[in-house]
Amino acid sequence: MSFFSFARRRTPVAGRVSAPVARERLQMLLEYERRIISQSDLVAVLRQVVGRTVADVERELILETLRHCGGNRTHAANILGISIRRLRKKLHGYAKNDVEITPASHGLGESCKVDAAH
Repeated sequence: MSFFSFARRRTPVAGRVSAPVARERLQMLLEYERRIISQSDLVAVLRQVVGRTVADVERELILETLRHCGGNRTHAANILGISIRRLRKKLHGYAKNDVEITPASHGLGESCKVDAAH
């Protein structure tokens, strides 16, 4: 969800924002700005994916996100922008091909967050 769609959704009345909501919006904006990567970082990432199939890159992205979330499928699906059902189907397909998958945490771990370092 983008910052702006979040901000519109959280505003109770257009033009009126409570102090907690304003602080929350400011925090989200600051976190968004920290996630902006440099051009050289982007080029390095692109070099890692050029020449690979989309399915291969997608599999790596899904598995790495799942590791980042400590196996929490719900959080991983939210970060990836896909439904939990789609994530489960993808993981089931990977398991059939003997791909190692991070075990499910069943909500016991901490909530994962999007981080520019990961």
